[in-house]
Amino acid sequence: MARLRRWCALAVRPAPGYAESRRGAPLPHSTRFPMLIIGCSSQPVVPRVDPHAVELMEVDESYQAPMREATLQRWRDRAPEGFRHVLTVWQGFTADPMDLKRPLEGLEGVPADRWGLFVSSDEMRAQWAVFAKQFRILRPAGLHFRSPVGFSPSTRNRDAMRRFFEEIVGDVDLLCVWTPGGLWDREDAQDWASELGLVLAVDPFLEAEFPTLAPGPAYCVLTGPWGGRRRFSDDDLEAFLDFAADHDGPVHAVFRGAERFFWAERLKGMRDALQGGDD
Repeated sequence: MARLRRWCALAVRPAPGYAESRRGAPLPHSTRFPMLIIGCSSQPVVPRVDPHAVELMEVDESYQAPMREATLQRWRDRAPEGFRHVLTVWQGFTADPMDLKRPLEGLEGVPADRWGLFVSSDEMRAQWAVFAKQFRILRPAGLHFRSPVGFSPSTRNRDAMRRFFEEIVGDVDLLCVWTPGGLWDREDAQDWASELGLVLAVDPFLEAEFPTLAPGPAYCVLTGPWGGRRRFSDDDLEAFLDFAADHDGPVHAVFRGAERFFWAERLKGMRDALQGGDD
């Protein structure tokens, strides 16, 4: 395949010594293509999904409300061997209370400055204990943190994030992925994520140039410039495979949008064909 001459993929810069970081455990690798793990988000829900068609599922339902333990256990039990989940962290930890029309279940009567926006409070410590029980049932490979669009890169917000990950999240032996709101410059967000021991999630097709990559894990959110309506050409997917093969670190490709399973299957098929499948 021709070398990549335009932006078709993502890199995130890990912190020095990332592999030894307390939040730096890389996701398990595919045995057929060690540096590329292909998956998709779990919403919107599509019936009759073949779990063998993808290798990773980004669980979005957990953002809206805590999930039932029975559901998490069923997902864990039904997952094929080697399958990975990345569990999205509940919005009570990260959302802006002013953006919500009503209090979240479990936070009724709690002052707005005691939850959301990465605040470290006794209420959030208690809620994290509940959430930790959930992810211990599912046993995900990673956690996904989403900050709201209005969460700016101010000193106050940076201090809140640092304290949150030190005091609330603490030592978790999981890959922690962060999707910032719309006010962060990509390079600034990338540097900040590295400082906190996080991996930055970036949509690769929203960038204009191919960046220089540092070794370490990358988390690629593949929706493209038209969101979920994006149709990827074979050239797009081949260029992405070039990137994954050249990158010095695992690359996690997570498709989103209505046709995400189709594109994940297609990329996986192209990858396996290039690598000789299971042979």
